[in-house]
Amino acid sequence: MTIKVDQAFKTVDQEISEKEVSDLLLDLIRIESHKESDTDELTICKFIDSFFRADCIDSELDFVTDSRPNIYATLGKGAKGKNLMLNGHTDTVPSYNMTDPFNPTIHGGLVYGRGAVDMKGAIAAMMIAVVAIKRANISLRGKLLFTGVIDEEQRCIGAKRIVDQKYPLADYAIVGEPTNLQIMIGHKGMEWIEITVHGQSSHGSTPEKGVNAISQATKLIHLIEKELINDLKKKKDPLLGEPTLNIGVIQGGVDPNVIPNTCKISIDRRWVPSESTQSMKQDFEKIINELHKKDPTFKADVRRMSEATGVHVPLSTPSEHVFVKDLQNGMQKLFNVDSDLGVFQGWSDAAQLSTAGITSVVCGPGDIKYAHANDEQIPVSEVIKAARFYAYMALKICM
Repeated sequence: MTIKVDQAFKTVDQEISEKEVSDLLLDLIRIESHKESDTDELTICKFIDSFFRADCIDSELDFVTDSRPNIYATLGKGAKGKNLMLNGHTDTVPSYNMTDPFNPTIHGGLVYGRGAVDMKGAIAAMMIAVVAIKRANISLRGKLLFTGVIDEEQRCIGAKRIVDQKYPLADYAIVGEPTNLQIMIGHKGMEWIEITVHGQSSHGSTPEKGVNAISQATKLIHLIEKELINDLKKKKDPLLGEPTLNIGVIQGGVDPNVIPNTCKISIDRRWVPSESTQSMKQDFEKIINELHKKDPTFKADVRRMSEATGVHVPLSTPSEHVFVKDLQNGMQKLFNVDSDLGVFQGWSDAAQLSTAGITSVVCGPGDIKYAHANDEQIPVSEVIKAARFYAYMALKICM
């Protein structure tokens, strides 16, 4: 099988050109696909659909909302072999303070532009891998799937669509978030929690007649940092490490001369498989109850900010899984490197796909430190390496 795959890859590799890869990436960046654009992801998904159809590759738009589709492309029949999904999100964050973000440039081998690394570089590599196999006229026993999903930068409803409708599914998935092409087999879950601390308003000159919600909130924050963070260290996961929390936003008060009657705290919680959305909520409720026992005027309630994040579960793929071993062997075969496995520091749609029984990893070109940055960039050479790697793994798994 290895000889057969290697021979097929030699033919496929000839179909991967630096010019086509870089031109495609530039075209993708020029198409705005963020929450502030007029068409969200619609225009870029139509572009990807046309790109595949030009090479007679089966492609379809799956509208998750009235105007926001996922895009799926398929090679192979899937009757006798394993199926591999190459997955990427088609949305980006807005331009923010980036200069000329949708007029990409190349300097010193680096492509600059919004979405270059997060994650249109990976999408370009995946698209080229699929068309290269098609152009090389390689027959696949399994299916090679490309899934471009919407909304990863917000509530991840694109990947959720695949999971909920159980289509399209695969045995394995590579999600192309930027990892410098390191194979990442896990990451923590993400949960946003809002705590509203309640007080009682009065005039600023008579604070003794009110209950200052901001002052009460500081007591809560102190106890969270004193007790809960220490408790989280006891929940350390062998792969993912310790759960974390960050108090990211605090809002309270309307005017300096009014005792504030509410103060809201927004918290980012990164969680591990031994936890749940319910257990995290209960951790905060326990501290609130503790404060209320000491001071009956202390009142607060906790809620999940599901309207902002949906459900972001952890990812934990066994290092000994045959798919992971195949990926490591592929890196060794193509690039003569021993690929150390890692843990992705952000969150990805790989976690959602894994809940549908798809063994998933995160592996894509570029450095995540440039994601969302004003100098967002990606090396063209690494996008080409990614295209070659994705194509090789597709042959290894689907032939």
